[in-house]
Parts: sequence; structure tokens; C-alpha cells
Amino acid sequence: MRRHLLARYLVPNPRNALAEALRRNASAAMDVSDGLVGDLGKLCRASGVGAEVDVARVPLSKAALAVLVADPKATETMLTGGDDFEVVATVPPRKLKSFLAAARRAGVPATGIGRVTAGTGAPVPRAGRRPLRFARTSFSHF
Repeated sequence: MRRHLLARYLVPNPRNALAEALRRNASAAMDVSDGLVGDLGKLCRASGVGAEVDVARVPLSKAALAVLVADPKATETMLTGGDDFEVVATVPPRKLKSFLAAARRAGVPATGIGRVTAGTGAPVPRAGRRPLRFARTSFSHF
């Protein structure tokens, strides 16, 4: 478990193969390097929208899930820590099927984890119907 998590951190796998699918289908996208919640917040502020994230739908490795079983408070670190080397994107519902098919063809796993909402600012991570509050939303370089 530790070896897997360390390897994911030390040898990232950027999702470059997803570029064309994003270009054709996403209305916005960015890399997640400072944590999912914080970077999605940046995307939302730049786009003038809000977002809700269904925490249960965020894909995690078996090793990360084992960490959560041992320490449920690790959810905050997993959603707000940095160096993910993943992509967060907003894809209109009418283009979602096309995007997911293109991601599969590119060999990149893609998962819908929430929805865009009215308003602007930080996304609201939810555990079921309950909103989650974190001490910080993003890795800070300073």
C-alpha cells in the first residue's frame, strides 16, 4: 500500500492523452496539482460558477481506500492535498457520453464526480447530503 502511494507521488502519470477529448467536449478544464477542492475552486471562480462534489464518487486507488478505512479523517488530505497530476473538467451533460467514450479510447479513466451549480466560488464537497468543511481547501506554496 505505502509503496503504491509513494510511486504515484514520485512518478506521476499526466493525463496528456485526454487533451483531445477535453478540447472537443469540456467547457473548462485544468490540472489538479494543488488539490481537487482548491483547484476546482479556481476553475469555478474563473468560470463564474459553483460546484458540488460527491465525495463518494471521487475515484481512489485501493491503497488510498485502505488509508481511509484506517483513518477516515484522511478524506480532507486526499481532497485538498497537492501533486495529484489529474485533470478536473466541466463537461456539459449533452457531451458527457461522448467525453467518457473518448477517454476510454485514450486509455484514461474518467469519472463524473459532481455538478456545476449557480453562484461562484469554492466547490462544496458532500458526503451524501451533508456538506463537508475543511480547514484548508488547497495546498499552499506559501
